[in-house]
Amino acid sequence: MPSRSPGRASPADIRLLPALIAAALLCCAAGASRAEDRPLGAGGRAPSPTDGDSAAAEVLLVRVKEAWNARGSLVATIEQTQEFAGFDEPLVSRGKLRILKPSYFDLRFDPPHRQRQVCDGKHVWTYMEDQKQAFRTPLSPDARLGADLFNWALVGARGRSARSDTSMGEGILRLELAPGANLSLAELRVWLREATAELIACEVIDAEGNRTRVRILSLRDDPGLGPDDFRFAPPEGTEVIDAGGGG
Repeated sequence: MPSRSPGRASPADIRLLPALIAAALLCCAAGASRAEDRPLGAGGRAPSPTDGDSAAAEVLLVRVKEAWNARGSLVATIEQTQEFAGFDEPLVSRGKLRILKPSYFDLRFDPPHRQRQVCDGKHVWTYMEDQKQAFRTPLSPDARLGADLFNWALVGARGRSARSDTSMGEGILRLELAPGANLSLAELRVWLREATAELIACEVIDAEGNRTRVRILSLRDDPGLGPDDFRFAPPEGTEVIDAGGGG
């Protein structure tokens, strides 16, 4: 196991969805799936010899984007699994994610991790209570990306292949995607329900081989969310560290 100085956050301590930190801190991805590799053609049917995996994946990707973009404010329970190069054990954590599109989100991990990540419309804050540190990163000025964590993965992506994946349950499809230019990723994939195109998981692997999976365990709309629900002020005594271009 790599060593680290006490009181300082190691990369493994920072459970971020990486695109928002824009390579300043880390990258969001997930563990490899054990899939039943049954290719699908357009419409979810078994492909004929003339079916193209990339064409089927492009159709499904459009459906996923439409279904996800139809939600304006939401609350989700998530499970995040991270595997870092050079670290022996994966990090598994759960938490609650709230999103108010396009510019706000709040991700709070359950104990014992005691971490929080907030976008207040201008900055992404990553607060690490045990280390008494808060990382501050400017939100991307790209209006297409905003503060929607999953939208960062979908924008600019291109479909590569579509397959059934029974490791996530019945009626689940796995899309292998070519990451958009906004992400410095080696691999990107998402999972969806075939019947509704509902997004249920996202996985990325960065150039260093770090892997993170974020799985949506429950999801509901919450029209009552407002900007005031996403304010963050570092507690007294917290070290504020500017990352990714100042603030």
